[in-house]
Amino acid sequence: MYAIVEEGGKQYKVREGDFIEIERKELAPGMRFAFEKVLALVDDEGLHTGAGSAGGKVTGEIVDETKGKRVSVMKFRRRKGSRTHSSHRQKYALVRIKEISLEA
Repeated sequence: MYAIVEEGGKQYKVREGDFIEIERKELAPGMRFAFEKVLALVDDEGLHTGAGSAGGKVTGEIVDETKGKRVSVMKFRRRKGSRTHSSHRQKYALVRIKEISLEA
C-alpha cells in the first residue's frame, strides 16, 4: 500500500516506514502529525482518489530537523563597484511515515 500526499506545495509518494524530507514544521522531534492532503491511495483493491482527500489517513513522526544545501545569491551592478552577497539554507524536517490507512 502506498499513498500520494501533498505537503508544502510538493507531492510525495510514501509507504509505511519511508523517510521523507518536508519543509520544516513547527513541531518538535518525536511528535506525530497527520498529513492534511492525501491525494491518492493505492492498496490491494485498487486506486482510491478524491477531491482534496482520497479517504485515507497518513500519519508521520518527525525524526530530526536538518538543513539543505547552501544557496548563494550574488547581486552585481556593472560599473558601479556595487556587489551584494547573500545565502540561504532551507530548513527541513525528516519524517518517518508511521501508518497509512483507508477510512471508510
